[in-house]
Amino acid sequence: VFALVALVSSLVVAPLPPGAARHTSGGDDGTDDDLARASLVGDAWREVGDGIRTLRVHRPARLVVTLLAAQLFVFGALDVITVVLAVDVLGLGSGGAGYLTGAFGLGGILGAVTAVTLVGRNRLAPPLAFAMLVWGLSFIGLGLAPSVGAAFALLAVAGAARSVLEVSGRTLLQRTSPPAVLARVFGLLEAVEMGALALGSLAVPALIALGGIESALVVTGAFLPLVLVLRIRALRQVDAEATVPVVEVALLRSLPIFAALPPGSVDGLARSSTALHLADGTTVIRQGEIGDRFYAIADGEVRVEIDGRFVRTMGRGEGFGEIALLRSVRRTATVISVGAVVLLGIDKDAFVVELTGHSPARAAADAIIRDLEP
Repeated sequence: VFALVALVSSLVVAPLPPGAARHTSGGDDGTDDDLARASLVGDAWREVGDGIRTLRVHRPARLVVTLLAAQLFVFGALDVITVVLAVDVLGLGSGGAGYLTGAFGLGGILGAVTAVTLVGRNRLAPPLAFAMLVWGLSFIGLGLAPSVGAAFALLAVAGAARSVLEVSGRTLLQRTSPPAVLARVFGLLEAVEMGALALGSLAVPALIALGGIESALVVTGAFLPLVLVLRIRALRQVDAEATVPVVEVALLRSLPIFAALPPGSVDGLARSSTALHLADGTTVIRQGEIGDRFYAIADGEVRVEIDGRFVRTMGRGEGFGEIALLRSVRRTATVISVGAVVLLGIDKDAFVVELTGHSPARAAADAIIRDLEP
């Protein structure tokens, strides 16, 4: 059903022209709605082809996609395993499968909280490898000694490991993929993961038929450590070569407008940002101009003026420019550097996509804008 919905959605947006035009209009009063409408799909088949070619020639991205697909294979197997385990092995009845899945989900929530510590981390291979190993060993342990208590505990551990693996893997993929084709790589990742999910769901019944649920658990659990052993050297090399925007991530995480964003989003914004070194008296943005960037202050101070009148001074750990980008209006103030200033500039497209695509972050941004607006 989901595949069918995705297909219908693709057909609906297929008529949109490649690089869909942005409509910008201005009125006599000087206001500008700047109603930018980003292109969702140009040529779908060309995009898929470009993504496949990227993975074929770009080894780091291909490796990370392989590891993430491997964990979806095991995740697909989990759907079948929990039912058989609850009904045939633990005697929990059909409802027991839901409780076992809930234990896995609870572990996933705890793991997601832990994964926040991965933001800005120099090396992601160690937590990724550890998560793969823990998830696999949890399944193996459950297969060797199945019991109600062990099932709930080990599935919770597996769920936590899965969250850490997902966050570290996607963040590493973001760091290693060429920025120009990042969207294509992630789109192809979704397709590969869905295929792996289906294969995992199909493989488990065969494993159970051959050796029982305990053997199926052990074999499924051994899959992730086996993949890890085969690819650990390459993973370490990829991780060592990845671009790590540690300073930029730390700065963006300190801004309230980005505090609610997930780790991968902050990492992506940091990678796409540009450092700007400005002399004293430089006009960064001018009231009435069309907004094209958000700015975070990395060092120094800036003076904010509205209609030529001084409003306030802003310093390190503060940002400006969000109103024009999120409200689709012209710049509402003029900002001038005071002394030497270092700014981190984030282009409109990246800023808007991340903020509007994450509800808590958009709510935080709206609250900040309401405080700033007259």
